[in-house]
Amino acid sequence: MKDFEDNYIRAIGENGVRGLGDPQVKKELEDRIYRLKEALATASDEEARHEIQFLLDRAKGEYQRYIVAEKRMVEMIRRDMHIRKKQEEDRRRKLYIIASSLAGVALVVLFVVLHINASNRAAEIEATAKAAFQDKSDKQKETQSTEDSKLGDDELFPKNLIGKWSGTMGASETSITFSEDGAVTIQITNSDGSYNIISGAVTSTVAVDDTTFRIVDYSGTVYPVQLGGIYTGYDFGYKLSPDGKSLYPILWQYQYGQTPDYSQYTYDENNPYTKTDE
Repeated sequence: MKDFEDNYIRAIGENGVRGLGDPQVKKELEDRIYRLKEALATASDEEARHEIQFLLDRAKGEYQRYIVAEKRMVEMIRRDMHIRKKQEEDRRRKLYIIASSLAGVALVVLFVVLHINASNRAAEIEATAKAAFQDKSDKQKETQSTEDSKLGDDELFPKNLIGKWSGTMGASETSITFSEDGAVTIQITNSDGSYNIISGAVTSTVAVDDTTFRIVDYSGTVYPVQLGGIYTGYDFGYKLSPDGKSLYPILWQYQYGQTPDYSQYTYDENNPYTKTDE
């Protein structure tokens, strides 16, 4: 077991994500997960399996952090390129506007001389253009919000999910906080004003539909309701509204030995959670 632990520390490091962008580091993380899975499959006693499973969960978590950080780095590069492109487009647009304005002034003077109604017509055209531009801008914002409510590749959670959500579960006020690295913190407020805090970590998720995902692998508590029953199995996840402003815990319940239909799930559509921070 000590060999696994020593290799784990050397490859990941004690401070955050190391070797970001280095394919060799990424491959070492993947190889470590593979070796731990092999060791888990061949472990001869329960204590060894428990220790290996603990290291495997940690390795999965570090690999997921690496993937998220790697994607964030790529996004930053793309964002920088987009900003540079936007600045150049703005510069050209300003030059075009200045030139158009000068030409417009000359035309307006000429039109005023020829006919006073020409200026009114120009104002109508400008107002129509502004309205069309605003309508297009609003549609683009709505489309982006919908995209951020979807589970992207190599993401544990959709972008709109990250943050703190508040709502009620049963008769208790409840808040759920999601982090990019998979951490989930749940606070339940009791009737006397005291509260309980429980937490867990999600290491694997899968999309169910455009704004819905199922939790596949996790540790601790990552769902706001305690579930149980004889010969009953449960799977659970979360659903975002397309605009990313409402959150619903979802549930699959089935008998042991049955395979659930993951396209069919239950949730309380009249009791959403709402985001309390950005």
